[in-house]
Amino acid sequence: RSIEYVLELATEHWHEINTFGLQPVDLHRIMEVVLANSFFTFNGRLFQQTYGAFMGCAVSPPCAIITVYKLEKESVYTDQFCFTSPLRQLYIRYVDDSGGLAHNEEEAITNCRYIYLNEMSMAGSGGR
Repeated sequence: RSIEYVLELATEHWHEINTFGLQPVDLHRIMEVVLANSFFTFNGRLFQQTYGAFMGCAVSPPCAIITVYKLEKESVYTDQFCFTSPLRQLYIRYVDDSGGLAHNEEEAITNCRYIYLNEMSMAGSGGR
């Protein structure tokens, strides 16, 4: 989904970005190649990253930040549940980490599940 989110945001701001003549389809293909061919070494052994991007990969931070931005945009700041829950009292983000306020562990788990399930339903429906 990171590719989808990056392309959505890039297309939205395409006129503001120096694309060096690339089109969105080119960006999509480049990201597919990079994410499908991510290799790293650990303890002298070579591994292929099979899901997402590995730490240190140049596309990892922007993809993580854009994914959290998309999550916030589509659920935290627009959903009535979030405005009536303790999240409205405190929701913070630093780069690609986020946090919120809950009265107890059960409420925190409920909030996280709600946001996660909302994110999964957006992915299944192609977004809102």
